[in-house]
Amino acid sequence: LDKIIELNRASSQVLLMVLWLLTVAMRQTLAAIMPGIAETKDGADATRPEPRQHGKLSPAAAEAAAEPHVPAWFENGMATTMSGM
Repeated sequence: LDKIIELNRASSQVLLMVLWLLTVAMRQTLAAIMPGIAETKDGADATRPEPRQHGKLSPAAAEAAAEPHVPAWFENGMATTMSGM
């Protein structure tokens, strides 16, 4: 029974990592297509896109489309997983 619980916990963690990666990829895709839809830095939902300035992205939209922050727990987990292989 302990083995089953351990396997279930491990598979749940892997599933959460996959879902998190899909969320990040979807957020980046949305930010690239429609900059106003991406979340703002404080986590609020930006419902209106900011106007473009001479064909360039506004500073807030450019920041929203930037590379997302990878949590330390994810990097540590991936490093542990890769070192075990």
